[in-house]
Amino acid sequence: MNFKFSISCSIIILFFSCTNKPSESDQGVNKITFYDLEGGIKLSISEDINRSSDIMIVGKNLIVGDKDDEFYFKIFDLETDSFLSSLGKIGDGPCEIGFPTFIQSVPNNDSLLGLILKSKFGYQEVSMTSSLPDQKNCQNEMQMIDFNFMNYIKVSDSLFFGTGIFQKKYAIWKEGQDGFEELPIDFPYFPKEVRSVPGHVPMSQQGKFSVKPDGKKIIFTHLTNVFFDILTIEQERIVLSRRMEGPAPIYQGSDNPNQISAMMSEENIFGFISSSVTDKAIYLLYSGKSRSDGDTQISNQIKVYDWEGNEISNLKLDQEVNQIAVSPDSKFLITYHDDGKANLTKYELHENL
Repeated sequence: MNFKFSISCSIIILFFSCTNKPSESDQGVNKITFYDLEGGIKLSISEDINRSSDIMIVGKNLIVGDKDDEFYFKIFDLETDSFLSSLGKIGDGPCEIGFPTFIQSVPNNDSLLGLILKSKFGYQEVSMTSSLPDQKNCQNEMQMIDFNFMNYIKVSDSLFFGTGIFQKKYAIWKEGQDGFEELPIDFPYFPKEVRSVPGHVPMSQQGKFSVKPDGKKIIFTHLTNVFFDILTIEQERIVLSRRMEGPAPIYQGSDNPNQISAMMSEENIFGFISSSVTDKAIYLLYSGKSRSDGDTQISNQIKVYDWEGNEISNLKLDQEVNQIAVSPDSKFLITYHDDGKANLTKYELHENL
């Protein structure tokens, strides 16, 4: 599939057949290395989880979204391949969370984990060092954000960045501010002349944020679109630094003026299933499938980009997975898939990745 960047760049990609050794393209502006990742080791902590909704590596620990009757998340020590504690007590009281809740890293801090409390339009930070599952490990008061946001991420002490049913692609909200501020960044695929955006356009443009560990950049990816944006954080401003667009999404909006929806067609090509970032690179689990091709949310192909948006590596796993997490030093990769049982698999990564 051919991708195009909105910032022009001449790239020549040559494809190689490869076994266990990397192959490279040494022509053009960017060098892309192709790897087969084989012989991953199934982690014994797979037996400690029911079914994962998300995974993330923070420091030496793996966070797994595995909701049970009391908690939403489990923490595992990757050095000892062992369970440490549960996190995110379910409920309506102080320090308790509800559905849905998502996790984000806290830039430059491995001892904290950010919780995106979408049901409460809030954000909470919790301690990663608490060993007692019933210990009140909230570090700060829950921050409430503007209810117009559908997806959001905290990028500094008082600044949030996100998407919603806006006239523009993104908006920011500062704690204590009355209302949100839309950024001058247009929706992809749609002409700039569109001044009054129907609700189904922004609905088709929701996705996932990841913040660079040093807190200087953000990547926004889509599952239903072959698309990503890389944005740079400049003090209290956020600017678009790179945009990649594949084929435009094919979807049907609702005919009901009181209902906002974007139903993807059978022919629509799905984009990035899961993402993980380090200070060095962006790892994106790529679908490239339509519903007629099979399960769009499982793949064995990982595209690796630098923070300038250049594809630098292409990884082919020996099995299809639907979640990935890369260690902060880029030395190993954890994948998750469910074949009737939970499977967490560890792959060693090449030193150049």
